Amino acid sequence: MVSFIVIIIVSILFFIIFSILLGGLNKSKLRLLVPIQKSANKLKRKKLYNNLTLIVFIAIITGFREYYKLKDIDYGILLGFLFALTDITFNDEIPYKK
Repeated sequence: MVSFIVIIIVSILFFIIFSILLGGLNKSKLRLLVPIQKSANKLKRKKLYNNLTLIVFIAIITGFREYYKLKDIDYGILLGFLFALTDITFNDEIPYKK
């Protein structure tokens, strides 16, 4: 039970951190995820694809965790990163060019 709580807390914390970092990179001159966002915005069933992507990422990271024997904190960091990545990728807001 304690490990589940640790994973949840670390995932939320790193989701916030990676959301800020990826959002900053997306708004900078790099516009890192804008091409992916444009193609994701063209999808008709975007919510379905967002949920499927999350499920696939969780399955991959869980297998990765079991294979490499990752600790709870490392697992939470990876989950936080992937949640932030999918959140920004399927977000409707695309930064404009300046």
